[in-house]
Amino acid sequence: MRCFALGGLALALGACAPCPDAASSVAPAAADAPASAPAVAPDEPRTIVFVRHAEKASDGTQDPPLTEAGEARAQCLVAMLRSFGATHVFSTDLVRTRSTVEPLAEAVGLSVEVIAADDAHAWSRALEGLPAGARAVVAGHSNTIPALVQALGGEAGELDDDGNIPHDEYDRMIVMVRGPGTATTSVFEYCANTAATPDPGGAD
Repeated sequence: MRCFALGGLALALGACAPCPDAASSVAPAAADAPASAPAVAPDEPRTIVFVRHAEKASDGTQDPPLTEAGEARAQCLVAMLRSFGATHVFSTDLVRTRSTVEPLAEAVGLSVEVIAADDAHAWSRALEGLPAGARAVVAGHSNTIPALVQALGGEAGELDDDGNIPHDEYDRMIVMVRGPGTATTSVFEYCANTAATPDPGGAD
């Protein structure tokens, strides 16, 4: 099993549980933290984890729920990111994106911050305005995630001819670290054991 550790984020690639050695790379639980944490430096990097919504159902509507496989992927995301130390969880205003990150938000005691999928200005304000040291998780769509990542100066990985994440791909995770005037991105496959379901096509 290959693992990627990024300051408290331990990603188990291709599995639905954290890496066996993740405990050595994750931040201590809040209960164990000192009573007076040091102030965050103004240039402390912001870390943003981007995922497309999990597998969606084909129910003939424009706002379908997740499939059973999608719900399993959402729970896998909880297992992977519970120790990430998320300070913000964002989602578009559709059922499939909210359902992808609501279990994680609940597990870490946060509320999902919902922004309309087509409100580029609101997304820009939210992500550009993250405070120093913030750790955010963003659930979007095959067409919105690449646009958000690129707008922040990052790379979203291999895309289709329309500049989108392929419709049948649900396991891409993009980790962006933004410092003053810099942005680095890494692209991973996550929870690959979650069975994929055919994408019905159309609006994502």
